[in-house]
Formats: sequence, structure tokens, C-alpha cells
Amino acid sequence: MGKALVLFVTLAGYLLFLPSNFGAPQEGSPNRIPPRPFREGSVLVKFRDGANIVSAAESKGLKVKKVLGHRLAVLAVPAGTELRQAKLLSVEQDVEIATPDLLVPLAATPNDSLFSLQQYLLRIDIPRAWDLTKGSREIKVAVLDTGFDLDHLDLYGAYALPGRNIPDGNGDVAPVHQHGTWVSGVINGVGDNAYGIAGIGMGRIRIVPVRVSNQPDGSAYIGDILEGMEWAALRGARVVSISYDVIDSADLIASQASYLDNSLGCLTVVASGNRGRLVGRRDDEGIIYVSATSMNSAADEIAGYSSYGEFVDISAPGEVYTTSPGNRFSAALGSSFAAPQVTGVIALMLSANPSLPPSEVRSRLFAACADRGDPGRDPQYGHGLLDAFASVSAARGEGNTVLGDINGDGRTGVPDLVLLIRHLSGNLPLGGAQRKAADLVRDGVVDTRDLIRLIQTLQGIN
Repeated sequence: MGKALVLFVTLAGYLLFLPSNFGAPQEGSPNRIPPRPFREGSVLVKFRDGANIVSAAESKGLKVKKVLGHRLAVLAVPAGTELRQAKLLSVEQDVEIATPDLLVPLAATPNDSLFSLQQYLLRIDIPRAWDLTKGSREIKVAVLDTGFDLDHLDLYGAYALPGRNIPDGNGDVAPVHQHGTWVSGVINGVGDNAYGIAGIGMGRIRIVPVRVSNQPDGSAYIGDILEGMEWAALRGARVVSISYDVIDSADLIASQASYLDNSLGCLTVVASGNRGRLVGRRDDEGIIYVSATSMNSAADEIAGYSSYGEFVDISAPGEVYTTSPGNRFSAALGSSFAAPQVTGVIALMLSANPSLPPSEVRSRLFAACADRGDPGRDPQYGHGLLDAFASVSAARGEGNTVLGDINGDGRTGVPDLVLLIRHLSGNLPLGGAQRKAADLVRDGVVDTRDLIRLIQTLQGIN
């Protein structure tokens, strides 16, 4: 890549922004989630089709604080009555959803070890994807997070300004926590500058910075996230990346995501969360949920901290090295950093083929995944592990066209046989495009039958 990885690990920058027992089973009730704080004097409401938001609120003796998007609004309620008002509103005929405005945590965990460097880029096959495209300045992706170090040398030119501070209603996106700068580096750290790290977009795409938090621990209110989603999409973002654990307000996030998808052509990528267990949430069509895999496992096992369930669409490595405020670099882990990898790869797909609609991006992204866990889609990995090269190839309308061409050189030969043997012996995971080429018998599984067929092919036996 012509890029030196000069990594200065800053231990003093790490904060424990998740409680020590976050995601751990609670005594006497393994699935119980501690109650979340919420914004005083506010209730989030999704009205049914046909309802006039202002008239409907006034008929209930309430005022609209803010309209957040299609049928979504923040209503003002007396302080201390938020739970009661939400319960009363939820049974009204013109109301679909009513809930307090929850404060949600970041989906991240601090990490001070030096084991991964940027090996996650190899795991998702980014170098070969860069041979196809290193990104386009025409593609914008939004990061909804804790604020951003706009002066970081390895993020110079990586942002589309001005950004937005949703809680304060202005353009001040300075960081209240390191997390937003961490995420930015994963997506779009500047490449080929002989300094620091390389983000997936190489600094050649543009990040729309949206600060949704004023909290020292980086947590954010759902209402601010909903508003930030629409603000970014209206300003040309093709993808919105959210690294918060929003699963308890997923109905509202999914409603806004579907609106952005259908009306503004904007995809929404969300971290699965760090509860370390199965979460009973159905699949949300408008959201791409990302679980985290462990870099400590050659088999890409799901990380012990990652949430998983039927809602998960795709997985990506959770351990990264990335930019940190003050021209520093830090190691971090969590589904917070798996989600921006998917965002970055989608940006590369759109750079390669800007006309792809959201539905095609999703279908090609999922089809290109490297299958992990149980065959087909499963609760841990969704459709499988993110494969950048296969995804960008699919966006370009390309892929392995030669059966057995596992290394992608355009022909079938002994090097492909070696790769297949290494895979079957458990020493080499295959990417999505590689698995498709290796599945010579076309039964959806790569096994010894494919090895036999490849040997027969090399021997000229039909």
C-alpha cells in the first residue's frame, strides 16, 4: 500500500464507557436488562398513517417539541410523567409507538493490548478491494457519534463540512468523547500518506460528522439519533453509521431507517451491541445490523462481548487500531467498530457503482459474505463475515467466473488446490467470492467433495 503503519498506543485515553457488568447476566434473571435513563419532559411518538402530528398531539393536551421524520415526533410532557404519558399514548388509536426518549450507551469496550494492529483489514480482504477502488469524493457517509477531531492529521480532508451538533442545534462537532474519532478512522483514515493508519475509504470518501451526544461517557438520546439520521440523509449521505446499542428502541430506529431508505436512498448500518448474549429481536428490514467477530480466533468466532440474534445481518471484526483525538492512535474493540467497517465497504461499493440503489447494495453485500457458523444465515453471523473484495466486485457486476478459481487469477490451477486443502484443514478461512469458486459441486458447502471435483478438473476428468 506504500503506507507505513506508525502506531502510537495511548493508554491514558481509554475510558470505561460501559459499566463493568454491562451485558452480563443479572442475578436471578439472565435476560433482564437494567432500566435505562431517559430525557426529562419528552416522549417519542410514532403516529399512524393519516394522522396530523400537531393536531393529534393537541387533541391529547400535548405540544410537539420537534418533528423527526416520517410520522415521528417528540412531544413535551410534564417532568416526572414520561413513563405514564408513554403508556397512555400507546393505547391511542392514532399512535403506533410511544416511549420515553431513552439514553443509550455506546456499543464499544476499551482495549489496551497490541495484538491486532490492522489485521482486521486483511481478514475482510480490503487490500484486494483497494485494487478495484479506493473510494470517491462523491460518496458521503454519515457518522452519528460523540463528536470528531477535525484537526487530526490522519483525518485531514476526510470530512464533509459543516457537520451538525444535534443536542445544541449548532455546527460544533468537537468531541466530548474519543469514540467518534475512533469510528471515523476505521471508515476513512487517510491512506498513502506515510503516517498512522489507513481507513477503509482511504480518506477519499467523505464523512458527514453528526454529533448526537453531550454526555461525558458518550451516551446519546434516541430522539437525537433519529433527528441526526434525517439531517444527514437530507444532506446527501448515502449511508448512516450508528455505533450505539439502540436495540431497546429498534422500532423507532427501523421506522426512520425505512423512511430514509425509501424516500432518500440512504442506508442505515447499526452495531448489534455489546450485551454478550442472544437478544430476542426480529429482523428489521430497514437496518443492517452488524455483530462483532474476534481477531483472536482463526475461525472468526463471534466475540464474547457481541450481542447476536435473528436481527443480525452481517458480521465483521470487532478489534481495530484507529485514530484518536490529539493526533494519537488507539486500540479499541466492540461491535461499535464492526459496524463502521460495513459502512466503509458500502462506501467503496457505491464508489465503484454510484447508481446502485439501497436494495441492490444490501443484496450484493449479503451475497458476497463469507459464510461462517451454521450454513446459510444464522443468529451469530447473519449472512456471514464481511468480504470487501467480493462486495466491491459484486457492486461492479464482477466475481469469480471460472469454477475452481479460488485465488481469483482467472484460471484453475495447483495454487487453487493448495488453498482448498489449507481451508479444509482449518488453516485458511475463505472469503465470500472464494467460497463460491471453491463450491465446485454447487451444494452451498465447501467440503471434500469439492476437493475431489477440483482434482478431477485439474486431471482433465469430467
